[in-house]
Amino acid sequence: MSDRNWGNKILELAYELNAGEAMTTTVISVTPDISMNQVREIFRSKKISGMPVLQDGNLVGILSLEDFIKWLADDRCDCLVADKMSKTVDSVFTDEPLVHVASRLETRGYGRLPVIDRKTGKLAGIITKSDIIEKLLHKTELDFQEEEIR
Repeated sequence: MSDRNWGNKILELAYELNAGEAMTTTVISVTPDISMNQVREIFRSKKISGMPVLQDGNLVGILSLEDFIKWLADDRCDCLVADKMSKTVDSVFTDEPLVHVASRLETRGYGRLPVIDRKTGKLAGIITKSDIIEKLLHKTELDFQEEEIR
């Protein structure tokens, strides 16, 4: 398969596959009532760069490593996540095409986006650029294997 055909296949898959197929379903999250000092250990031990903030299972914010660093630089008071999280959260639905998700991650400079189940309104997962690339490469590999078998 030529490079041009390969690129076309990737683009085609980016329109066919959706966020629900590429997202990470095991999500590390916090509640707004834990302290920022507790968050330090979560970032360190889980080696993540951000996490959704959930209250009674509903998405109420997001806390990024950038938010954490700003807290460290500003005051380091032992305040709550609710005081430092971003309350305006951009998210995507599980049925949104990967091409739209990738575009939003790129144009808005996000490292991750919460993925919401459109039917329940609940957090279904989280998606990053790495998740999208991994899914596209995996699906492309499977498609090439099927083509070779034929």
